[in-house]
Amino acid sequence: MLDSNGTLWSRTDGSDDAWEKAEEGVGSIDGSGYIKDSTYYPFSASGSQIENIKEFIEGTRLSTAKYIRTDGTLCAMDGTEILKNVVSADTKYALDSSGDLYYIENNDYEPVIVMHSVTGIARDSVHQIIAQREDGSVWRCDSTNEALPELLATIDDITELVTRTDEETGISVEGVEPSLVLNVDPITDESTLTELTGKVTALIDDTYEVNSMKVYDITLTRNGVEVDPANPVTVTIPVPEEFGTDLAVYHQTDDGSLETINSTVSGDGTSVSFLAEHFSPYLLVDLTEKTSDPTPEDPENPGTTPEDPGTIPEDPEDPENPGTIPEEPEDPDEPGTTPEDPEDPASPGTTPEDPKASDNQGTTPETPGTGDGQTGTGTEVPKTGDSTPVAGYAGLMLAAAVAALAVFAAGRKPEKRK
Repeated sequence: MLDSNGTLWSRTDGSDDAWEKAEEGVGSIDGSGYIKDSTYYPFSASGSQIENIKEFIEGTRLSTAKYIRTDGTLCAMDGTEILKNVVSADTKYALDSSGDLYYIENNDYEPVIVMHSVTGIARDSVHQIIAQREDGSVWRCDSTNEALPELLATIDDITELVTRTDEETGISVEGVEPSLVLNVDPITDESTLTELTGKVTALIDDTYEVNSMKVYDITLTRNGVEVDPANPVTVTIPVPEEFGTDLAVYHQTDDGSLETINSTVSGDGTSVSFLAEHFSPYLLVDLTEKTSDPTPEDPENPGTTPEDPGTIPEDPEDPENPGTIPEEPEDPDEPGTTPEDPEDPASPGTTPEDPKASDNQGTTPETPGTGDGQTGTGTEVPKTGDSTPVAGYAGLMLAAAVAALAVFAAGRKPEKRK
């Protein structure tokens, strides 16, 4: 008898009171011997010890004894290697790490594959085993019937699905088989998070950016081996208090790429849920809308930008009268007025470019196409002087001067000679 402390007890006379300690540190026991420190010790004195052994498979009247070495190789008692990477074996069947179930004949030890996607086996009788597949279905294999598998029940027939919750993160998975264990490992490595942030950024709209992110490596295991659920399950992840309302969920596939997962946020915003068929890292991402970069203020004009047209320099202030601009200087000859433009010395009263310096001095040029003193529209234009031609007056004045000289000359008497 083997107790929970690994102590092997035996009795020699068959009495219930005559148990004696036979060995300590025993890992397992069967009808023909026990295993201690990876070595098999047979109960029979004629048996041989076997080293580097992980599990001993007791023989029956229909199957020979076998054992599994510590490296996972299934061997016959004579040391013949039968199948590698074996995780479990019973009678004539062996299950490898990839989930393939094999049938093994006693004579040639040639494994023949029976089923795929098997998660565990157990003996039902000396010639039958029960196998369960990843989809939860249960099958029976009978070595007397050419080892053909027979479906006994589906997952819906044999059990109710349960919800597993990770106490540390609060993440729950609903709809899993009772035999599955939930494992959640938060990913906090900075380089990994930076890489994943870049991948998310490449998938989202240009108007959004990643504000924060949580990454969880979620797995389901059975007997320490990772498996996918038989049917889609509902995963619920609590939303951190610092997250906003624009949330997204991504799944990292085996090749490292990200796929977007349809998710639903709870009514109170405290959790997000989604359906999952496969497990590996899942990302809960808090997104935020991008904001335009603030333009720096003009240091000389706070509240405005350097390109702001409102900062066009105004007229300089009068240093003697702050808040006002300097007035134009007064004309020293006529206080209260500003100096006028210089006159044209050849035409007093006009500037060099003034049109008044023309022959029609003192008059306003008439609008083309109008009569005397009239605009093109018939409106009278104010006159600026006599319209008599200046040349006519000059001629008359010259003639009068000549006549006066003639009269003066005629009236003089000649002097007498002495």
